[in-house]
Amino acid sequence: MAGVTALSVARSIRSAQVYVGSYAYWPFAGAAVAFLAVVFAELGRRRPADQRAILTGISAGLVFGIADALTRRTVQILDTAHPAVLLSSWPVYALIAVSLVGLWLMQSAFNAAPLHTSLPGITAAEPVSGIVLGIVVFRDSVHVSPGTIALEASGLIALLVGVIMVAQAPALARLRRRHPPHPRTARRAAHQSAAPAAEDGRP
Repeated sequence: MAGVTALSVARSIRSAQVYVGSYAYWPFAGAAVAFLAVVFAELGRRRPADQRAILTGISAGLVFGIADALTRRTVQILDTAHPAVLLSSWPVYALIAVSLVGLWLMQSAFNAAPLHTSLPGITAAEPVSGIVLGIVVFRDSVHVSPGTIALEASGLIALLVGVIMVAQAPALARLRRRHPPHPRTARRAAHQSAAPAAEDGRP
């Protein structure tokens, strides 16, 4: 809550602003974030379960940030053109593909370790990725006064720290994965439980 409040206050302060983005930067910005996501996912593949969950979660968060930017662009197209135009617009199809990849990475992170291990990476990386793409691609304004920059930075840090604290809460830390029994073990247990019933003449 403190992080959201700080970011909201920073947006309302009147100060000097600069614009550095352009739609022409889409290929470069998107490729850079996607490259980082691939790097984190690849690093996670070679690590133990907990580290794999964290790194794969960061990768998923970065991909979700790209999906957020594509959603924003899709809504912009929908606001300025007929809905049928979406069928011939690349952001719509890219959004579907990127969302599927993000979901796959998120589920991989969830399967690697308990939720409290993978959630911080997912939730922290998504807004960072989205903010970077918003500035670079959508020309979101950047406040350049020292006080505003400090306020925005403190708000973002508070958000990330809050996410990590919630994810490490005892209620989530007690969650454990349940491993289903191996089919052979399950069949053996079924036979053992059926044996006494057969000896007593019960069906």
